[in-house]
Amino acid sequence: MKSGDICCVVVALALGWFPTLTTAGDDSPPNILFIAVDDLRCELGCYGVSGVHSPNFDRLARSGVLFTRAYCQQAVCNPSRVSVMTGLRPDSTRVWDLKTDFRTTIPEAVTLPQHLRRHGYRAVSYGKIFHNPFPDQVSWDEPHRWPEEAQLWSAAAREELAETRQRLRDEGVPEAAIQRLRARALEQVDVEDSQHVDGAIAEQGIAAMQRLSQG
Repeated sequence: MKSGDICCVVVALALGWFPTLTTAGDDSPPNILFIAVDDLRCELGCYGVSGVHSPNFDRLARSGVLFTRAYCQQAVCNPSRVSVMTGLRPDSTRVWDLKTDFRTTIPEAVTLPQHLRRHGYRAVSYGKIFHNPFPDQVSWDEPHRWPEEAQLWSAAAREELAETRQRLRDEGVPEAAIQRLRARALEQVDVEDSQHVDGAIAEQGIAAMQRLSQG
């Protein structure tokens, strides 16, 4: 980053990468990269899992602090993310489920990026930091935006899902239950990473850091 510029880039990734962060000088606040991963658990090499290849996260763990007794605040995503980003327990935020926007229960809460912005940082976000329906635009200096061209599932997986939903309709399954179905949880297709959402989000984060480093 240029002298005097400080930046907070928040990226949600399901990939193992972490670029070298630099500071503008010995007395300058550090640049911050915050990586949130959806439903990972401690399945990384740095936690002794031999079947997972995660060299970049492992290197980060060796150079920093590795927590071995950290626990999620709630068994579902939304309240845990709200808790991490506000510093408040779920019983204080009154967010215990996936459908509650924390701005409806604690509208004046100051989130982590809001706090950083008040102290001179520029905060931008890519991917899933808050719960998907509630990106909390007031936390960021730039509007949060999802990749426009990337897909969460391959064309084959989406077609399979559509066929399954139609079959269930023909069998008389209630529509509410059908709409809760999602495509296959795992698939391996020979396409560019950027064609899937995770790869596209990684490219968004890299582009943001390159852009912000130019001042």
